[in-house]
Amino acid sequence: GHYTYPNYPHFEGFETFQGRVLHAHDMRDATEFKGLDILLIGTSYSAEDIASQCWKYGAKSLAISHRTNPIGYETWPDNITEVPLLTKVSGGA
Repeated sequence: GHYTYPNYPHFEGFETFQGRVLHAHDMRDATEFKGLDILLIGTSYSAEDIASQCWKYGAKSLAISHRTNPIGYETWPDNITEVPLLTKVSGGA
């Protein structure tokens, strides 16, 4: 979360991924994600807060990847979806 020591999970393909990997601990300004497709990993309060902020400031789409259970909101905006846990990263950015 925002106030903890960052724990970065590892997924196959991270080492060749050309996009940005950012932990919630380092998230400062959602405006930098305007117009972008975002993948959030985790279903903590931080993930919910970051998804809401990125949506508010114009992210193109947001997918929230969950390991156990989705957050489960039925009122997410249309461009926010919940998906099963990421298994690997392929492609560029």
